[in-house]
Amino acid sequence: MTIWNSVFDEIRKGKVEISFKKIVLMMITKCWYSIATFKLEAPQKRDLKDAKTFWSRIIKFTPIVDIYTNRPVSLDDFSIDHFIPWSFVLHDQLWNLAPTPKAINSSKSDKLPQLDLYLDKFCNLHYHAFKTALTKQFSTKLLEDYIEISGEMIFSRDIRNEVFVNNLRDNLIPLHQLAFNQGFPVWENE
Repeated sequence: MTIWNSVFDEIRKGKVEISFKKIVLMMITKCWYSIATFKLEAPQKRDLKDAKTFWSRIIKFTPIVDIYTNRPVSLDDFSIDHFIPWSFVLHDQLWNLAPTPKAINSSKSDKLPQLDLYLDKFCNLHYHAFKTALTKQFSTKLLEDYIEISGEMIFSRDIRNEVFVNNLRDNLIPLHQLAFNQGFPVWENE
């Protein structure tokens, strides 16, 4: 029996209340969530090596600005931030990660970003990084995570900003709301 069969069995028995939309979102993003009384075991280890490599290469090809401070990101002082906290999504997929100064990442910790301040910056950063990676012919293995947010995320240099950004937003906004509903606080960048 797969883990999803167990989840659906618990729902059918009435032990767990959950909306169909949340089930679909969980399956699409391949994230593990706490579901009422049914908790799945979290991965024990994060693996940000590929993300660090990806963003280091992007920074070498084009200067980028930190989405939280509007300051240039330095190769000497950056860490990888989970836009939606790792403690909620429990994955290290590239589409949820961004380079940020180490001090900012520590300050944000497992808090949610303010979408009105940072979502557009985050999505546009990813669009430009994705386009740079395609232009510079990065390994498609590094970019595979983007396919999971939409079937439209084909590896084409012609993908429009609007299509890319809307697909990313459509994945991040519900995750942000679910995390907020489960008690994750919103970070105030001071």
